[in-house]
Amino acid sequence: MRRMILDAAMELFVSEGYEQVSIRRIGEKIEYSPATIYLYFKDKDDILYELHNDSFDRFYQAEVAVSSLQDPLERLRALAKVYVDFGLSHPQHYELMFILKAPTVRQAETRDWSRSFRTFDFLREIVDDCLKAGLIRPGDPHAISLGLWSLVHGFVSLLLRDRMAMVPEEVRDPLVMQGLDYMMENIKA
Repeated sequence: MRRMILDAAMELFVSEGYEQVSIRRIGEKIEYSPATIYLYFKDKDDILYELHNDSFDRFYQAEVAVSSLQDPLERLRALAKVYVDFGLSHPQHYELMFILKAPTVRQAETRDWSRSFRTFDFLREIVDDCLKAGLIRPGDPHAISLGLWSLVHGFVSLLLRDRMAMVPEEVRDPLVMQGLDYMMENIKA
């Protein structure tokens, strides 16, 4: 039942927007009363928080697959590809993680968001490794990580939102990889 509620909420949050979805609407989707949902979740924010953590756990598992690569620069490039692949393979999770409007500030302050932060920390650690090895140009690891993340996020967001109509579909994937390669070449030491 818990999984059914989460799956229905995920679909509704992404298709209709978090603010537009009510517990009653989720109940209608799964054909149960709202009271049933309250047996499993305190409120709609609680459902969103659970979905958020689940999505970031999935993403983190995909990220750590690059840990075995010895060369930090190759690890960084592989991580960028993992990010793009994850976003395109799991569009609902990606929407919920990075595009859907976040819950209220009060909710953000009262929850533990460490499971989402660790995905960014993983990127920053790889950037640190590249900097220590002299493989990329010197700079603030946090700023470099934010810049790299923003670039791959831009690629995924454009692709998910069908904003790359000017690029023929058959060359989109190679073009994204060329963009990643160009980025990697330009940060090398």
